[in-house]
Amino acid sequence: MNIKDYIRFLLPEEIYAVITVMYLISLDKLNKQLLSMKFENPLKLLLYDGSKPIWHFAIALTLFVTGGIIIYCRVKKIYRESLCFGKMIASLASVMVVIAFLILLYIFINNPILRAIFVVVGSGIAVICAFTK
Repeated sequence: MNIKDYIRFLLPEEIYAVITVMYLISLDKLNKQLLSMKFENPLKLLLYDGSKPIWHFAIALTLFVTGGIIIYCRVKKIYRESLCFGKMIASLASVMVVIAFLILLYIFINNPILRAIFVVVGSGIAVICAFTK
């Protein structure tokens, strides 16, 4: 197998990696902006600059689900198809890289956007429960 075959074989992971790296750079810039400001409450943080944190959360969720699907499909391919040694190693390496991206997505979205979303959603659930009883 030559390098072009491996590039074609790992195309979904390559596209995912490029998009995720670009997103993580954007998310890091937003996180630095958010952490440098003082917000009165988590809702104001989420509504900052036209709800940018909410959009970033939605993109992170989409990338997380997409990464999970890529891992599932690649592992399924490893178990169901008889791959040559090179493709097997490439598949295992790509799974590890996607897992690393999933971990980075969680770390980057966790501070401060995910925390604010948990507080707002938790408060909303508490208010709904308080008024429905």
